[in-house]
Amino acid sequence: MKKSFFTLLVICSIFITSCAPQVTVTSEVTVTSLPPTETPIPTPTLHPQFIALQEQIAASGERFTLLSDGTVQDNATTIPGIQVTADGKVTITVNGEPVEIEQSAINFDNEKGLSIKGYQDTDQNGDWTIEAPPIETVEAAQPMLAILESMNVPVGADKVVEVKMDGDSVICVDVATGDVVCRDGVFNQSFVQKQATENAKNTGLEPKRGNVPPGTPTDNVVDYAGGTGLVKKARTDLETSNGGKDILSDLKSTFKIIMLSEENRSWGVVITVDRNDPSLGRYFVYEKKSGELVIVPIK
Repeated sequence: MKKSFFTLLVICSIFITSCAPQVTVTSEVTVTSLPPTETPIPTPTLHPQFIALQEQIAASGERFTLLSDGTVQDNATTIPGIQVTADGKVTITVNGEPVEIEQSAINFDNEKGLSIKGYQDTDQNGDWTIEAPPIETVEAAQPMLAILESMNVPVGADKVVEVKMDGDSVICVDVATGDVVCRDGVFNQSFVQKQATENAKNTGLEPKRGNVPPGTPTDNVVDYAGGTGLVKKARTDLETSNGGKDILSDLKSTFKIIMLSEENRSWGVVITVDRNDPSLGRYFVYEKKSGELVIVPIK
């Protein structure tokens, strides 16, 4: 009896427990979302040479600017043919090829613009060319310059003649006419004769016509008294300049005596070294007012 009662009690407890409401305990946890970590972008450090060039350009005024990408602007317009690398090296385009130049060779001027020592951009198209050295320093021009000096001819772009390079040749240009009056030391006779007429010595010697027919043009008379002395002096001078060798021959050489000015009785002589071979040389000879003998190679 007792055992049955106990069994019933257990069954009732299980029933009551299963019918009781279930309580669920939940722990509330608040999770805070952190913002994504930002990776800092490093500020580019400019090379000291780059900065130095920037400062040089800035000091010239407001016209020019060197941008961080290495381009140079003139009043906000990019200048072609010039680029600056990140480490401050400057390259320009020379005849289509990049050439590195020293920063010290560049000059930025608010009024005169951009200039680079030793180079020129004549067409302003960014393709630079090597600037020709001053003609006074060109070795090949020295003989021509010496002759012009002996003739008292002023040299310069705004003078009587301008001496400059023409490819590998040295030429002399008459500023007034634009004509080339000399190439590689050999002059046009007409140009030399004009200079001689203005500067030749007044000899006072009268023409000696001998058997020359009356009316013969002055420049065809070969026996003027004033010219015979010039021939002797020229012969001696040419012999000296040719290492003591007499390049003139009584049989082959010709001596054409010219009266430059009847008023001044001044004279000149055209000497052809070999009448059969003019390529051996021709010379115009005259004596300056100072008494100095001038010998000029001519065509």
